Amino acid sequence: MSREGVRRLPYAVGPPAAREALGGVGEPDVEGWVTATLAVESEEVAHSQLTALGPKAGVRVATGLREWFAGEAARTAALYRRADTG
Repeated sequence: MSREGVRRLPYAVGPPAAREALGGVGEPDVEGWVTATLAVESEEVAHSQLTALGPKAGVRVATGLREWFAGEAARTAALYRRADTG
């Protein structure tokens, strides 16, 4: 999660869940990203919450959720590349 993702996480998941997720993060990597573990009820809930962070957060472990985001990102990019949107 980027610095901006960390800043926005409480708005996406609520302050208590953000505090829990960020409580055990280590030092940021050279690009300023940290790894956090977010406890969620389901992939649907995680998708809804993490969508609010856009490219400021990435999913590393949940393969199905990663694929869901990757598919949506590809469809969104294709939509914005189309000349007839607008």
